[in-house]
Amino acid sequence: MKHTLLLATALSCAATAIAQTTVTFKSDATAGQDAGLYRMDNNVIPTGYPATPATMNFGNAAEASILRWTFNGDPGTTRLLIRFTGLNSIPAGSQILSAQLNLFTPATTSNWGNSYFSGSPYPLANNGWVKRVQPGSAGASNNWNEQTVTWNNQPAVDPNSANWVSLPLTTSRWNYTASVNVTAMVQQIMNGLLSDPNANNGFLVMMADEINYYRSQIFATSDDPNCAYWPELIVRYNPRQSVASSAPQEATAVLQMDRIAIGDGPEKALNLKVKTESKLSISPNPASNGWNIRFVAEAASTVTVNVYDMAGKLIRTTQQELPKGICSIYQSATQLAPGVYFIEVLGAGVDSREKVVKQ
Repeated sequence: MKHTLLLATALSCAATAIAQTTVTFKSDATAGQDAGLYRMDNNVIPTGYPATPATMNFGNAAEASILRWTFNGDPGTTRLLIRFTGLNSIPAGSQILSAQLNLFTPATTSNWGNSYFSGSPYPLANNGWVKRVQPGSAGASNNWNEQTVTWNNQPAVDPNSANWVSLPLTTSRWNYTASVNVTAMVQQIMNGLLSDPNANNGFLVMMADEINYYRSQIFATSDDPNCAYWPELIVRYNPRQSVASSAPQEATAVLQMDRIAIGDGPEKALNLKVKTESKLSISPNPASNGWNIRFVAEAASTVTVNVYDMAGKLIRTTQQELPKGICSIYQSATQLAPGVYFIEVLGAGVDSREKVVKQ
């Protein structure tokens, strides 16, 4: 589905000459890959459903749950699959220093909410597990698709329970954040990407007890209309390649043109003047999957990123609050046709645009 927003801060480590980078992946409905899985015991068909839920896809739902509950007296179970495709933009084999998965329960939900909190009528523990989905090299069926995955065809997960991470008990019914340390799992994914392009199949989130009810945790997905609730993965890493110098350096892209005239169609024609030295550093370029757009924000501000095609048509626009300093925004190219595009960044002291190529 998708384009992804990415924040980044680069730190220089003089002692090791390795640039530590912190990136935050937070994807919207166009870029996010997450889907709920739902099964009723004995394949019961709930009221209002066309079939038993184990055969149905819920990839476009704004909420997903992990629970063990009853529905009109019939027991059922749900799980959540989530994948951050932006991980593939980190150099394969990088050293992962930390990785934190944040899942958000909105202020209100269409479901009952989290079951465990002070004064809850459902006092059973609702802690869960986060498990790494197996890579593609372990079976093609592990390369799940948000629009087709169901309970019945869900991918396999790491069977070693020592590698699972505990999802904590909730503390409130709504307006809650679950934070999980997934450093080891992300490191396994990055190591796998060295030899398997399908090593990043994300995480499976589930109840620790899928037998006894009533237990639930409710989370927003990337389809939620409020971007604050989109699933989030914060990764701090050392790139696999060493940095030539221990001193911080600001990359400067040099363009081979002074002016780009775009568009004579029904859209408003654009005349994008490009400075000889751009404040943007975009890589890789050309790209197959997407571009990392790096720049220095002169102040904390809202930054707008526009993507235009060769005819001057606005293909995509996103806005993001960024801190002062070295920042990066990831723009996915997976849904774009091969060709030439122009990326424009406005705000935080930046008014630049660059020509990019989708392979």
